Amino acid sequence: MTNLMNITENYLPTLPSRASRKINLRTRGSQRTVAPVQLPSNEFRPRKMYFESKLERSFAMLMFARNNVFDLHEQPPAVDFVDHSGSKRKHIFDFLVTLNNGRKLAIIVKNSPSASKAEFQSKVRQLAQQMPTDFANDVILFTDKSFHTSEGINAERLFKAKTLITEAAREIIGSLIREMNHQTTVEQLLVKAGHPVGGFGAVLEALFDSRIKSAHPEIISPKSIIFRGGNWA
Repeated sequence: MTNLMNITENYLPTLPSRASRKINLRTRGSQRTVAPVQLPSNEFRPRKMYFESKLERSFAMLMFARNNVFDLHEQPPAVDFVDHSGSKRKHIFDFLVTLNNGRKLAIIVKNSPSASKAEFQSKVRQLAQQMPTDFANDVILFTDKSFHTSEGINAERLFKAKTLITEAAREIIGSLIREMNHQTTVEQLLVKAGHPVGGFGAVLEALFDSRIKSAHPEIISPKSIIFRGGNWA
């Protein structure tokens, strides 16, 4: 019988969001969402993260799929800058990414029509030129043209599968990928692995780590054709 006392003692509540401004999820017609995320910066303890648009969520999912992201902070504290007219302004970036090597990236998420406007591009240049070095090393503009739709969907699926992936699945899938010398399908790889718990998620991890590649940009399925990649660092 499961000991309820042990469950209670080991339970850690989800940490609150670190967003510097309140995000209202109940706005009519809103595409805002929230999800519990786990990052190395929190020792993988769940923390609430808010996304103000589908595009913001896609960016975050792509970051969660990478193995070199240490921290992702949504709506970090505002930075000061001077605009083209000489007026002092404040800007809140959509995300602040911290990589494992300590490098920090200030992220602006914008749909491509808005991002292509001259006034907006001028603002991005001003922010990059005036960026405080203790805040970020670079400014990155992320739009709907920055990624393939299927890549975003695969990243979302990996995010949802993460908690189901076992170390045994990672080990057997990784071992079989190392031995791959010709293309195969995801289903054939999973059959050879014995369909371990979390096996499909382990395949998605390998895809985003570039240990395997798909023959075509697509939403990964059992029928997807894959082959060995070159990233085994």
